[in-house]
Amino acid sequence: VANLLPAERLLEGVVPSEIFPSAPAAALRAQAVAARGQLLAKVGTRHRADPYLLCAETHCQVYTGATKAHPRTTAAVRATRGELLFDAEGLVDTTYSSACGGHSEAFHRMWGGAPKAALPGVWDQPAGGVQPITDVAAFVDHPPPNAWCAASAGKAGVFRWTRRRTAEQVAAGLASRGGVGRVLRIEAARRGVSGRALAVTYVGDAGRLTVEGSYVNRTLLGRLPSGAWVARPEGPADRPTAWTFDGAGFGHGVGMCQHGAIGQARAGRGHADILTHYYRGSHVERAW
Repeated sequence: VANLLPAERLLEGVVPSEIFPSAPAAALRAQAVAARGQLLAKVGTRHRADPYLLCAETHCQVYTGATKAHPRTTAAVRATRGELLFDAEGLVDTTYSSACGGHSEAFHRMWGGAPKAALPGVWDQPAGGVQPITDVAAFVDHPPPNAWCAASAGKAGVFRWTRRRTAEQVAAGLASRGGVGRVLRIEAARRGVSGRALAVTYVGDAGRLTVEGSYVNRTLLGRLPSGAWVARPEGPADRPTAWTFDGAGFGHGVGMCQHGAIGQARAGRGHADILTHYYRGSHVERAW
């Protein structure tokens, strides 16, 4: 069943599905603008063979129906009616993610293609610049205390996290890729500006395998919360019995950090300031 809705009415069902309705008003308004931009950016690029423009899942944006609308998020949508982000390149692709962990990721590093000026990946803190993370272990183990997302994401258990996988679980996850036997080393072959592992090399007693893609590797490793992790072996160095993954954030990390938006709103920043922190060189315009 396809649901035919005006854009603004659709957003009234999207925004409460993508962020806590209890979040501060400025964060809800920032989410409304980002969701509006995502709606327009995705139309015509997804579901070309389907009898609808967008789906109701995370592939496009989560939409749980008009019955799930909440007064606070509806107010945010209506207060920002028609607002979008633009930069010198035109409409900004305002993708967003749950929790960046302290540093967002560059669009082109995560998904390829040409760099997008508005999405270089930034430190999620006051006066945060675009310098890349060079020591991922230090970033994970000693997170920036003034990160905008620290309090909200920390309360949700996704600012920093630990997951343990046995050697058997890791080997089983790699079996679909041909396997390498018992895994001896797990190394990030390439990382993004936020430290997210974009390609991972697995060295085992029966071979070696490099797998591209942050989300693909997160899935192979038992659905890790994000790609910003360091892998630490347990047991003998020549025969690890398990692996501990210590990581930061939740999701792909590109664009607006939703928990960071909450932190900024709590600090008194308005929705336009929140948005331009994550989407560099952009500005808000009312298109209708």
